[in-house]
Amino acid sequence: MSCPRLPQEIYDYIVDVLRDEPKTLKNCGLVCKSWVPSVQKHIFGRVALFSISDLRAWKKTFPDAVDSPALYTRTLYIIAKRFCPP
Repeated sequence: MSCPRLPQEIYDYIVDVLRDEPKTLKNCGLVCKSWVPSVQKHIFGRVALFSISDLRAWKKTFPDAVDSPALYTRTLYIIAKRFCPP
């Protein structure tokens, strides 16, 4: 099934309006491939890492930096008392 033919800007606007609703955003990402970049911009716009294991999990999940949603990350929070390994 293909998306209805509307200008991409309309889809982007719809996704922008839903930026504070993560569950709805994730569902929007499943609707149409052309929606995915707009959705990822909001889902991965802020990333929080709480431990070195979180960082390792991120790197394991997204091994290729070119395809990583980190491209959409604008704010990175590192929240840990001791993030660096001994």
